[in-house]
Amino acid sequence: MIAKKFSAVFLFVLTFALFPILKADAMPEPTPLLADLCTWQFDEESSSYEADVAQYIKATLDEGDDFAQRLMNEAAIMKNRISYTQEQALEEIRRMVDDGKLQYYIVSKGQYRYTSGINSVYTTTNVNLRSQPNTKANIITVVQKGYYGDGYITPELSDYLGEWTNPEGDTWVLVKYRTFTLAKDSEKKLGWLSKKYVGFLTDNQVMKVAEIVDNPSKYMNSSSYTASQNTYSGQSASNSSGGYDSVETLSAEQMLLLFANNAFKAEKLYKGRTIKVYGKINAITSEDGNPLIEFYDGSGGHVICFVSRNDPLFLDAEKGRSITIQGEVYDVNIDRYKARAFKMRNCKIISIP
Repeated sequence: MIAKKFSAVFLFVLTFALFPILKADAMPEPTPLLADLCTWQFDEESSSYEADVAQYIKATLDEGDDFAQRLMNEAAIMKNRISYTQEQALEEIRRMVDDGKLQYYIVSKGQYRYTSGINSVYTTTNVNLRSQPNTKANIITVVQKGYYGDGYITPELSDYLGEWTNPEGDTWVLVKYRTFTLAKDSEKKLGWLSKKYVGFLTDNQVMKVAEIVDNPSKYMNSSSYTASQNTYSGQSASNSSGGYDSVETLSAEQMLLLFANNAFKAEKLYKGRTIKVYGKINAITSEDGNPLIEFYDGSGGHVICFVSRNDPLFLDAEKGRSITIQGEVYDVNIDRYKARAFKMRNCKIISIP
């Protein structure tokens, strides 16, 4: 069964796919999409990391959209990457000090070090991103490590800008935290993570994903691909098809949170599947004359369920009441300028407590 994976970041990916990849100051160009896919190897439930990534990439490339082009662009960046030296990095850090982005003691005290070949930084637990390299500095945000729930939520990643060891011997990692996967440089947060709680993705690891982008079929020769082809072709993967053993049940709130973390992975996981979703009814309306029941997360996310007028429980449905509905997810809307939504058809009302 293909591993369930979601990213804690990756919000509004397609919206920013047309923007050029911006450098973190003068550091090497980041490859956030490849790095995000690289973290799938951390999923303990997956025995076929390369095959899983290959299936996802194959489906993406088959779409031929801007997101697919972005993947290919990042693969080209990796293949042409040139090693970045300690001297180059230190020059950039000094410029950031001169610009007031970093404190002067970073270059006057302790020791700054840049390790060539580090692509991205992840955290091994939920960690405070600090404004300065000490535990008393202001907390900018909490960087999430990823977790296992109704799927594997991948860790949040940051651009690597080097490490600084203070006179007491404590080492901190300077990063630009990606507020979402394709955040522009101006949208990232500059800060420090204690090295005790971080891990590194290397260029060599990320290069493997770039190689998969070049030839995904080469890596799909596994039983997991055979078992889950229908999920990636958009065909039904409910019940036993696509490697799923039963109809999954989850709340609308949970469904929309997973979608907010990564719309493309949400699409991969749920499109074409039959699921049960429950929550409070936000609205009962219609589209093209077809009645629908809508769940809403308060921030633009919707789950829309088309139901039959002849459903025996339909007349009991009212705004604000709790409800459980089973249906097929046939569309996952990833357009930022439209209401974010899952659309479900062939829906049947299971219960209204």
